[in-house]
Amino acid sequence: MSTKLNVENARLLVFSKKKLILPLGYFAYLFLVRILLNDVLGDWLNAHISQDVPGSCVWALLKGIHWCLPIVLYLAWRRRLISYLIQKYGRGVQPWPLLFVPLGWGLILLLQDHGKIPPLTFYLVLNSIIVTPIVEEFVFRGFMLDTLTSLWGSRKSNMAQAILFSLNHLPWFYALGLFGQPLFLAGRLIFLMVFGLVTGYLAMRSRSLWLSMAFHAVNNLLASG
Repeated sequence: MSTKLNVENARLLVFSKKKLILPLGYFAYLFLVRILLNDVLGDWLNAHISQDVPGSCVWALLKGIHWCLPIVLYLAWRRRLISYLIQKYGRGVQPWPLLFVPLGWGLILLLQDHGKIPPLTFYLVLNSIIVTPIVEEFVFRGFMLDTLTSLWGSRKSNMAQAILFSLNHLPWFYALGLFGQPLFLAGRLIFLMVFGLVTGYLAMRSRSLWLSMAFHAVNNLLASG
């Protein structure tokens, strides 16, 4: 009996390691792409793509493709794409009291800025308020969180995806020169980790991505200044 249990445990361990390659490998891919575009190619996106209306659409398209296409292709290969999209977007906002989380966060941000909404441009609305919440929630609170939850418990998985979400901003922070301000950088990373925990909780509790996307969009709208 003990031999059979040991063999089964060994199989589960190998299975877990193989499945862990998916989120970690995908995180490495995103991280390296951002380093490539920002550092190796000399801030290629900002240098070559404007932020006018056509340029904003190109930015949005590029982010959607390089963030989501690998996951979409993987799900399609596993014949899970349609069922996955229905699972994540087929439900309404349930339970409805969770709506107070993004609404409350928006109120806090408004009070903090004395009721002022930061100036909006087409680029900011399309990329930061629409595309980024859709794409990043699909990746981290969708694919990453689901894959990790199939290996670990929900709390550990939520913490793991929140840490990865925070660390994924490091290339951007480096491009902004924040590595010379370690305390400010640490504060931003902690905030992003907490942000990831909250949106992860909303995704798990509602079993969809609508609330986490709403929370993300409210934050990007009111904290963009």
